Amino acid sequence: MFVNDVGEDSWEEIDQAMSGANYGWPTYEGFVASPDPAIQNYQSPVFSYAHGTSADTGCSITGGAFYDPAMLRFPAQYQGDYFYADYCGGWIRSLDVATGASSAFASGIVKPVDLELGDNGSLYYLTWGSSSAPSSVHEVK
Repeated sequence: MFVNDVGEDSWEEIDQAMSGANYGWPTYEGFVASPDPAIQNYQSPVFSYAHGTSADTGCSITGGAFYDPAMLRFPAQYQGDYFYADYCGGWIRSLDVATGASSAFASGIVKPVDLELGDNGSLYYLTWGSSSAPSSVHEVK
């Protein structure tokens, strides 16, 4: 199980949930090469990305879904990948769990807040609306 951890100042991260793990808050954000040994059970993130406005940065990691459907809708290269979105960046990326490589998947999304995998292999995302346009679900095509 992965947990998306919204950072405070500089980093967003994906952590692997483990019993008793300490992900560093409030001392650390993102990957730390040499954590303080006094922090017991410290666990580095599986993946982290910086805050910013480029195609692979953002400010608030949202949603998350492993792509392992009974029926593939996307190329086999995505099977087993973890999809995640960023609210500010307006994108969805895939994380190859085996290699740790993150790749662009979809962009131009306004305020994504959740991802879900459908029974038919489709990937759906929920966007946050405004008072005039409520939240809505969209299929990634």
